[in-house]
Amino acid sequence: MLINRLNLALLLALTSTTTLAVTDNTYQHDVNLVYASSTDEFSDGSWDADYRYYFTPVSQDTVPYALSGFLAQSSNIRVGYNVSDHSDFYLIDVEYVFDSKWFIGLSYGVVDSDYQDTNNYGAKLGYYFNDNSAVYLKYSTDNTDLAYGT
Repeated sequence: MLINRLNLALLLALTSTTTLAVTDNTYQHDVNLVYASSTDEFSDGSWDADYRYYFTPVSQDTVPYALSGFLAQSSNIRVGYNVSDHSDFYLIDVEYVFDSKWFIGLSYGVVDSDYQDTNNYGAKLGYYFNDNSAVYLKYSTDNTDLAYGT
């Protein structure tokens, strides 16, 4: 069953991401799938998937594709999931950009592992003072329950 999921994930990653990266079209959907491992054993790695939706199209005309989402001054929502042998991580992140270039953001993340359960809450307030720069204040807090002896 795990092999079928891995094959499907790899197939989707190979067929969908390269097309967008080489064109100068605008986009509103950004999907990432990453596998990372620090050993030669494939099963020791972790999978990270996330999806971000921009409420207004993001342009690649003036900046490289890799930076276009980061520099886009567009309201967006992101959901993410990371899985490894001993933990699962879930994330939702929302940012709203006002016409005045002020923005607010809220985030919530959950780590569910063999060793601890953590809830993370975050909030941010900022201002874009030009096309490439912003200043913001961010606050986040964790609520962690350790699982000793389990």
